[in-house]
Amino acid sequence: MQYPREPLFRIIDAAAIEKILETAYALLQKPGFKVYNDRAIKIFEEGGCEVNHETRIVKIPRSLVEWAIRETPRTFTLHNLQGEAQAPLESNRFHPYPGTTAIGVYDFKKRLFREAMTSDLKQFLKVVSHLPFIKLQSAFICNDVPENFTDIYRLAVHLKYTNKPIKTSVFTTKDSISVMKELLFAVSGGEDAHAEKPIGFVSVNCDPPFMWNDFITEVLIECAASKIPLSRGSMPISGAAAPVTLIGAVIQHAAESMSSIVLSQLVRPGAPGLYGSSPIIFDIRKGTTPMGAIETHMFNSAVAQVGKFLQIPTHLYLGLTDAKCIDAQAGFEAAMGILIGALSGANLFAVGMMNFETALSPENIVIANEICGMAERLVSGIGYAPSDFSTAVWEEVGHTQGFIQSLHTIKNFKQEQFKVSDVVDRSNLDDWIARGSKDCAERAHGIVQDILSRETPKTVTPQVEEEIDRIVLDYAKHLGIPKERIPRDFFEN
Repeated sequence: MQYPREPLFRIIDAAAIEKILETAYALLQKPGFKVYNDRAIKIFEEGGCEVNHETRIVKIPRSLVEWAIRETPRTFTLHNLQGEAQAPLESNRFHPYPGTTAIGVYDFKKRLFREAMTSDLKQFLKVVSHLPFIKLQSAFICNDVPENFTDIYRLAVHLKYTNKPIKTSVFTTKDSISVMKELLFAVSGGEDAHAEKPIGFVSVNCDPPFMWNDFITEVLIECAASKIPLSRGSMPISGAAAPVTLIGAVIQHAAESMSSIVLSQLVRPGAPGLYGSSPIIFDIRKGTTPMGAIETHMFNSAVAQVGKFLQIPTHLYLGLTDAKCIDAQAGFEAAMGILIGALSGANLFAVGMMNFETALSPENIVIANEICGMAERLVSGIGYAPSDFSTAVWEEVGHTQGFIQSLHTIKNFKQEQFKVSDVVDRSNLDDWIARGSKDCAERAHGIVQDILSRETPKTVTPQVEEEIDRIVLDYAKHLGIPKERIPRDFFEN
């Protein structure tokens, strides 16, 4: 796979990016950031920031931001659970993954959304493990365990039932990050081993505009201290928690992201991280936050360009849909987002989510996988060699239509033509009718059922699995959750 040296699509020019950053530097001083975490206040102050302890406002000097950006690694690689390099975050390589905040699953058979359970998560992980263009794993928040247990539980299920690198987040309790680190280190072989070959990354976001709450800031500090890669950014909502103009929202995002870069580098210089997160617009007419809106895609593309200008790997939410079923809207919104992300050179981006980032669907992720494969083919471009400009192939064929059986076609067609899966129908009408006249979603459902019927080997050793179970049970006991409240699906293959 050949990736272009430069993004194929630019929505803003370099002059605009420089103005965005100049304005962001000014915002770091005025109005500055309100920081609710005492450890962070101390770190900022000792790092050279002006701190008003009464108002908790932190003002970050430009020189410190520029230092932090220089200290941030220009690239790093995510590994699978066996320590094999899986997702190099460099240049314009892109690695799609399922979104991470879903609380619901789209039940294809019943054509409705319902709460996601452990069994749904395990099935989804199994499906994604067989999808070649979905490079990382991330999925549901399970509703069959107590809410304050979901962060640890979800990560543990991922570690037991998948092999791809993992994206996760902390949503419930501040102390869960220490247990999350324990789980990651148990699988990767320790803190130093994980720092060298990270198997996942954690997403943290400030509260727009310009606030760091106590909970998320603690997660950032703990991850940076152990060199666990962070998606350090913000989720400004253009028109609600950020200016309605896209350029204004991009400026705010830059300032908020740079504040997190500074904090992570003050904690541990060289801590790896990503620039981006989940920028979005607010639809004033409907009162919703549409992930499939073209302006959301434009917002994300601009953020990717700023991150690339700073030479920091990028992470965004593209390839999502606000559709309530797997229909044409789901397809075109996802396709636009994935293509814009790929053409913009974003390194990591979430795909496959439905209904305003609240649900996932095995069938929809199968379709997203196909779009991602086509996007890879697109960005690889039209290659050529000096021999391609020879007239020999036309001389061989002459005035016949014999290109099908020519040696030139036999040699080149596999690398020239993307091989679609059965989710795409390219048969003639009679064949399509003979196969049951199935639409795209129905064909995706068939692929899902085929994957679920296969045997899937465990990806961790019995000893590591026992350690995962021990950590989970100890934390459950700490929270006062009896073992009986943990679903049996967690312990069963």
